[in-house]
Amino acid sequence: LKIYLFAMLLVIIAIQWNNVSWLFNYREMEGIVENITNPNAYVVAKADVESKDTENSYISIPSLDVTAPMVMSKAKDDLAMTKDLDKGAVHFINSALPGQKGNMLILGHSAPPNWPKVKYDWVFSNIQDLKPGEEIIFYFKGKKFVYEVVREEIIQKGEEIHLDKSELDSSMVTIISCWPPGKDYKRIAVYAKFTGN
Repeated sequence: LKIYLFAMLLVIIAIQWNNVSWLFNYREMEGIVENITNPNAYVVAKADVESKDTENSYISIPSLDVTAPMVMSKAKDDLAMTKDLDKGAVHFINSALPGQKGNMLILGHSAPPNWPKVKYDWVFSNIQDLKPGEEIIFYFKGKKFVYEVVREEIIQKGEEIHLDKSELDSSMVTIISCWPPGKDYKRIAVYAKFTGN
């Protein structure tokens, strides 16, 4: 009977893997414990985003109901970058700043469906749903910078992003995350053009 029950449990886990896989990820379980002991640890209030805060930067994607801190990373190695990604969407070192000419590169995690919203592993889980014309908003040094989605593409891990000459001569943002969500196989890149403050 014990062997039968154990086998049934394994079959149920296998069938429901997409819904229960997060239970087997120590980082997520650690984050859940942190959420229980400190429920406001990863909450970004809408009022904070729209304030004239000069020390904190945020990204907001209204159509996806995403609001997250923009971490101004100085990471030069994978371990430091992973720590920064746990804190929000990461501004890649030496890329353009909001509103500047050039390409601003923003990195963020994605997670599979039903993944709990722990740390910021989920922040770009649905960026494939962004449509051309939808807004990506950055709050940086007390100012608002609005970008409009132009296109998206799936690229190989380590592949260069594809900007044409006119895009290189303007103010662009490229948001990059793992593709498919939660898997480290490829990357999804969403390109958006600066439209104003």
